[in-house]
Amino acid sequence: MRLRAIKLGLSVAGLILAIVAIAVDDPRLTWGAIVLLTVAVVLRFIGKRST
Repeated sequence: MRLRAIKLGLSVAGLILAIVAIAVDDPRLTWGAIVLLTVAVVLRFIGKRST
């Protein structure tokens, strides 16, 4: 349950950061969003593999 909340939080934070990055046209924020979303996907694969 805890890992699920972390994955959801990272995904939502990445989505919000991506929207803000587009709104302010800042490539650094875009890379931050990519990193957050990548970590969320990696955690998803780790979670599926352990079950």
